[in-house]
Amino acid sequence: TWRLALVHTRNPVRTGSELLIKFASGLLLGYFFWQIGTADQVAARTRVGLFFWICLNGTIALHHVLAVFPATKALVNREVANQMYSYSSYYVAQNIADIILQHLGHTLFVSVVYWMAGLHSGWENFLTFIAISNALVWAIVGFMLLISSLSQSVEGAQITATLSILLCVLVTGFYVNSDKLPIGCAWAQWISYMRWGFVSFMVNDLKGLKFDAGFTGDDVLTQYAIDAEQLNFTVPFLFALGCCYRTLGMVVFSRAHTRLGLEL
Repeated sequence: TWRLALVHTRNPVRTGSELLIKFASGLLLGYFFWQIGTADQVAARTRVGLFFWICLNGTIALHHVLAVFPATKALVNREVANQMYSYSSYYVAQNIADIILQHLGHTLFVSVVYWMAGLHSGWENFLTFIAISNALVWAIVGFMLLISSLSQSVEGAQITATLSILLCVLVTGFYVNSDKLPIGCAWAQWISYMRWGFVSFMVNDLKGLKFDAGFTGDDVLTQYAIDAEQLNFTVPFLFALGCCYRTLGMVVFSRAHTRLGLEL
């Protein structure tokens, strides 16, 4: 664990570069969504689009996690066979090694976007927004680690992730309301980190918000079939989902492709 964590502390250039990229990404997205306001339906739709994009951006930014286990599985198998450590300890170490940078970078990114976009001005809403963002990152990384554990190659992980992420996106509620999903697809909402991140952002910003055109944020939530009282459930559920992804990933990592690299 410490050996992996020291990679960042001994490479400040890499750490600084990643944080700078996050900051620049926040400026770019904030510029495109500059001071959305509360004028009319266009402002409401723009807010909804921003929340969806933040969820999608987190997925794109953390896509590199897919390569973690396929790239090292053969070496890990040999070292486990030599009783240097266990699969579970290596899996936990990989979870811990990058966790600070992952969350710090995303917090910087969403903080810049929040104030540039002119979202809900209350500090309570801002801090809740940060909490949602970090719960989302926790879930996304867990999701990527699970797929990484399942895959023997980086290419295979990318193919699996493409199909899995597509399903998560389609059941988010942005394109099709949750009560209008095709028969047999509703179950996917419960395992989609995109769904719970999107709903959490929506409720935090729109609940109680009044628009100049005479409608409220609660009306917008109703249009998207979102319960305005869900926030106390969605954020803990998002964190729990990340824990479930990781637990399942550790089980899979300990059992899948364990002969790779041990061939005579």
